Amino acid sequence: MIIAVDFNDLYDSEPLSYLYKIDFSNSWKAVNMDMENKTTFPQRPNAVIDHIFFKGLTIIRAEIIEEQGITQSDHKPIWSVFEL
Repeated sequence: MIIAVDFNDLYDSEPLSYLYKIDFSNSWKAVNMDMENKTTFPQRPNAVIDHIFFKGLTIIRAEIIEEQGITQSDHKPIWSVFEL
């Protein structure tokens, strides 16, 4: 199962803790991404507030895409690859 949402919250926030309690994993943490110097919302530097949570799958890779020029959203695109 995959939940990919603009949560507008940090990975260790209290609202997101519910997902950890029901055995979901955060893709950023699962690939050991250093989130200290990353952002998914340029207007809020050093804040990864968009997440992909999963359970029952093996994660291969997860990334925040650094767009150049005109963008389609105020948030950066994110993606993860899973082994089924």
